Parts: sequence; C-alpha cells; structure tokens
Amino acid sequence: MRWCTGRRSDEGGIDGDHPVPGLHRAGRPGRRSCRGGDARQPELRHRRRHPVQAGHLIHLPGPGAVFAAPGPGPLQVMSGLEDEGVRRLTMRWCTGWESGPAGRQPRAGRPVTALGETWTVGWPEDQVRTAGAGAVALAVIGVCGAGDRQLEEALPVVRAQRWQALTRWPGSYLVVARSGPTLAVIGDLSAQHPVYFRREAAGTWWATSATALAALDGAPADPIALAAHLAFGQPDVLASRSLFRSVNRVPTGHLLQITPEGARTVRYEPAEYEPVSLRDAAPTVRAALAEAIAVRMDGRPVSADLAGLDSTTLACLAARHRPVTAVTFADERLRDDDLAYAQRTAAVVPRLRHYKVPGAQETVYYAGLDDVSALPFTDTPNAFAVSAAVKRTVLDTVIAHQTAPGVHLTGVAGDGLLSASPSYLADLLRERQHPRALHHAQGHARLRQTSVWSVLGRARPAARTGLADGWRQAAAELREAPRQWVPQARRPIAWTPLLATADYQPRRASPARRRPRCGGRRTDEAA
Repeated sequence: MRWCTGRRSDEGGIDGDHPVPGLHRAGRPGRRSCRGGDARQPELRHRRRHPVQAGHLIHLPGPGAVFAAPGPGPLQVMSGLEDEGVRRLTMRWCTGWESGPAGRQPRAGRPVTALGETWTVGWPEDQVRTAGAGAVALAVIGVCGAGDRQLEEALPVVRAQRWQALTRWPGSYLVVARSGPTLAVIGDLSAQHPVYFRREAAGTWWATSATALAALDGAPADPIALAAHLAFGQPDVLASRSLFRSVNRVPTGHLLQITPEGARTVRYEPAEYEPVSLRDAAPTVRAALAEAIAVRMDGRPVSADLAGLDSTTLACLAARHRPVTAVTFADERLRDDDLAYAQRTAAVVPRLRHYKVPGAQETVYYAGLDDVSALPFTDTPNAFAVSAAVKRTVLDTVIAHQTAPGVHLTGVAGDGLLSASPSYLADLLRERQHPRALHHAQGHARLRQTSVWSVLGRARPAARTGLADGWRQAAAELREAPRQWVPQARRPIAWTPLLATADYQPRRASPARRRPRCGGRRTDEAA
C-alpha cells in the first residue's frame, strides 16, 4: 500500500526509504527533520502510537530549533488548521538571552522591545507591560496590579537595584528589570512564574520553561531530580537543580542576576520573618486577598469553587464586584460536608449563583492518566493531574452556565499558605511545651475526626529525632520494599515527609549498606 513515515531522532532512516528533498538534516542524509541544524536529539526509546484527530497536527520539537514549544515529552498533538490558519496550542512562557545579539529566538515569540533580547510566547499583549528603555527598563508579565504610572514611577527603584520592591504589587507576575549592565529576572513566591537558566560560553539563556531551555541541545532529564520531585513534599528540595541536566533552577525567594561577570542567584525574600500575632496579621491578609481578587476582575465572567474555607473566601470577595458562578463538586464517595457549607454560604451572599456538580463513575482521582495526550501541557509533572477528571467535570458545569471565557478562582494551596507544617507539633513536644501541644492536638483531632492521642502519637517519632536523622530515615524508607499504602493523615509526622507517589517508585535491588551514626547506633546509609 502507499504510505509515508518519518522519524525524529538521531538514528538513520528506515531501510528502503526514499529521502524527501528539503527535509534532510544538514550533512546527514537519510534523516527526517523539518528544520536544519546539526544538534543532537535524544533517541525516542518508546514507540508510542497516537491517533491524530482531524484538524490537528503533530509537532516534533528537537534541538536545533530555537525553542521548541514546551510539552510532555518530544511528541505533542497541537490544535491547528482552523479558520484563521494554523494555530499552535502551547503553554505561556518567557525567555531571554543576555550577552549581545542572540543567534536565535523562540518560534512564535513576541519581542519585549524595551529589554532587548527578551521574548514572550503565548502571553496576551495586555499582560505584557513595560516602562523605560535602554539602560533602565522594566517589564511585568502576567496579572499585575500596578498601573502604567506606577511602573514608570518604579524606574528609580530599578536604577537603585532595590529588586524586592518590584515584587510587592498584587497579582501573580514575572519581573524583568535592567539597571545598566545588570539584568534581574524575578519570579513569584508561589512558583506560578518559575525561572530557569543555563550558562553558555557566549552568555546566558533564561526562561520560565525548563523544557524550552533543555530543547536547545536536547538536554536529557535528570532522573535523580525527577525522583526527588515525585517523592518529597518540600517545594524546594531540588534547590538549584531542575528536572533537566545543564538547566539550573532559581530557588524560591531568589532572583536571577546576570552581569558581565556571569549569572548567579541572589536571595531577595527573607528566609525568616518576625512573628506577628493573629490579631495584627488578619487585617493584612484580608487586604492582600481583596487586592488580589480586585486585580482579576477585568470585565470577564467570574466563576469559583465553593467548597472549603479558602475557596469560599475568594468566592465571597469576588461577589463584591460582580456575579459569580459558584460550583461545588458533590460526590457521595467523598463523605465531606463541603456541599452543606456551600449551600449555607450561597443562601446569604446574593451574587453567588450556586450549582452542584454530581460525581460519576469516571470522576475519580487518577482517572485518564493512561492517555498522556489528553492531559494539559505542563513544564514539569503537576500534582493536580491526578484530579484532572474531577476538575474537567467542574469546569464543564461552569462553561454550561457562562456565555464567554472567564476567570475561575480556586482555593488551591490555601492550607499550605495559612497553615503550619504538622512538624511543629513535634517541635512543641521536643521543647516540652506539653500543654500547648495538647491544645493544638485537640484542634487537629477535631479537624481529622480522630483522637487527640492519635495526633500526638503521630508527632512523637519526629520529636525524638533531628533533621539529619530524619533525612537518613527517609533514605532508608526509599531503599526498602514499597510499603502498603496508608493515607497521609495517618502516617507518622516526619521532618522529610514522603509523598504517596514514593510508595510506587522502584527500589534498588541491592541491599542497603550499613554505617554507624552519632551515638553508636546504626542506620541505612542516606541516599
């Protein structure tokens, strides 16, 4: 039969094939490529078969491309062939080159002219704003509450290199600022705008996509970093390590500073803060949330989850500005009280239009993960992929009750932001603050619907060990055979908690070595 084929890798063509003129890789007959160049491309070791729907195209990014559009691995199915022509479905990201003119630039990149060799990909024009030019320039990319006049007034701050002051506006945005020969790239504390960079002999590339920087030369994934990312709960366990070799990550609370001498990360956010009482801090938190919500009220329809305390707070704040389509996922299998509280809230807040989203057989965690092509494109593994089926059902309900695309608010990460790590109970026990530990344990017990002694029992092991021993214990657990799954709320509190995904990671076949530790006792050697 008549057929056509192609391969995107460093291997030769298929035996008996006939080269297509114009699709050779330069200097390498028999190879298939849509671009020239002589950079290396990792071999595609898994032969995956994906049906391509009508009106879609297949895009095979590889090195030699200026920046391949980020996505889950080398194969992406992208929406195209629409009325306005071919449109690629990509994630939003930014990038830049520092050290003279760039020899290449990102495909579909829009230059940020005030900052020279800086581009945005996929960002709407109204979310890329600049002030100044030349030796003193500033750009904010994303949702930023600063007006154009405020950006102009911030140029003296840029000239003085007082970088932290540029991160205090409400919203979630990336800052790129130039002060003479110094360029600063500043992400946000929630890692919605992460920053990565890689050094080259002629200069430095930076980007908010690690995948894009890795695509410059086909840098392979770092399996150790990937395993740590999937196993540990701490957000900064990787420090300056990204999921790709040769690509560096800017840790949270740090900025990337590029000068003629090179690139380095500089801390701009303090690691510790002065204690503030709840009574004094509450007005500040309330004002910050109100400002953040106001920034996102841009005339589009607004929807919100209405479930826990965190999402309910945002929904009520948004209802001060305009009507809100509020949705609650109510599945009998969850056995929670979200729906009851949501109905009570909607009854007293006039602008909340509340809708119940019933569960179904397919709306369960981990559903649909066997079809990677159906998942959203992300730059790194995303923990919320496990609940994608649930979120898709919730958003389908929103779409059914709105006439245009809008803004959807969730309470994701509210607990992590406003709650202390459970390990603080171990601190209280270690410092012999038993009455206070008992008082706090009672609150956790009511929340988890368990006994106080169960909560204290979970904290006791960590109270008897230090951080170094906690690391050794985590390493020992990763070397042992996978344990039976236990809900996170029932596991002992640990200084280095392991995520549930650690239970499914393969272990080494060789037995763990033994070595003595402080006090003459012995433990498994830390990995």
